[in-house]
Amino acid sequence: MSKSLIYAELLNNIRQISVIAALDSPCDGSTSVELSADGQKVILHHHGHITSLKLPGQVAESSRLQKPASGNRELSWRLSLNDPSVRPSAENAVSNEAPWPATDLEEEANFSCRSCGTLVLKQGVIRSWRDLPSENWAEMMDFWHCHKPDVPGSNGNGHNEHEHDLNTSRGYGANTKFTAQPGIGFVDLNIFLVSESDCSRVKEEYPADDAAKYPKLVCSGCKNYLGHVDYQAEGYRLYKWRLKSRNTSISEPTLSSLITAQLQSIMLAQCSSRLVLLPMNWQPSSPQTSSSPVCFLSMWILSPTIRYSTTAQDATAPGKLAMKIFWKSISATEADNLLNGSSHEEVSLSTEAIIEIEKCLRDSASFLPPSGRKFQDWDVGLLERFDRK
Repeated sequence: MSKSLIYAELLNNIRQISVIAALDSPCDGSTSVELSADGQKVILHHHGHITSLKLPGQVAESSRLQKPASGNRELSWRLSLNDPSVRPSAENAVSNEAPWPATDLEEEANFSCRSCGTLVLKQGVIRSWRDLPSENWAEMMDFWHCHKPDVPGSNGNGHNEHEHDLNTSRGYGANTKFTAQPGIGFVDLNIFLVSESDCSRVKEEYPADDAAKYPKLVCSGCKNYLGHVDYQAEGYRLYKWRLKSRNTSISEPTLSSLITAQLQSIMLAQCSSRLVLLPMNWQPSSPQTSSSPVCFLSMWILSPTIRYSTTAQDATAPGKLAMKIFWKSISATEADNLLNGSSHEEVSLSTEAIIEIEKCLRDSASFLPPSGRKFQDWDVGLLERFDRK
């Protein structure tokens, strides 16, 4: 027997909580809805069954739930927050944190292949963890180097040898390109950039054709995908979602919690909420010769940060942080056409990651009421965001 679904979403801008109840049969005289005395739960009675949900915020004591009209299968309410002056925790995500930042990692940190447990980065090999800068850092540095005034001891272009040596020792120079260095782990939102010599049991795998810009890195134990070679940075990029660790606060961060941080970073840097996810080795001029699937996703980020709760998951848990997205699967031709315009930004990921993201989005539809699962020709989905509690 199916059961009723309750979905609640915190609406930051108007300081309210939207509650939608999708019933498994039409509303009748047995149907009633009430709030708990503390304003933290909504309780639905329908055909002798009780369904309750902890809300993603506390609603005002004065809030009242209108009596459901008979015959409806979907009920909705807007409830005011208990203290509208208090900014809910969903808004704290503007810092755009991702799991495993450099500040959380120490020399004792070690990382293994998530699939088979083969040790990839041994304890003590990385002596210093450093966060990589934001997406637009290179552009800012190029501008600074071009317009920096001459200073005594410079070579006439505003540079001196000491500054060059210092920058190089940090892993970057005047060309604003980071390069991997032994003993140093550079940390981005969803990858580690490390030196080849610091990795153990990681093998390079080259495709049959030479068109790939990024040769794969695979685990020598199970042959599963771990990352890719970065020739420009002269190192290896290991994907956080392919690794696990026993001696960090988070053992296995989810792909969604990592990718959503990257998506918001691109949104902030490029001022665009429309994105196209495409395989990093895909080239529009090259025919697809591989038998492996190629996946392209068009995304329209409706809200980068929401806090929601649903009876489709743990109904007693506090609200979860997520990104709300309109999305659709598109063809290679459609992806190429969108990127040739000016309204969409490109996000290059591994094919495996895109396929997993599509699955997460598709599965998340079950968290939403039926009326909230589609918008015109878009599917609606949720992707988990990292929530530092």
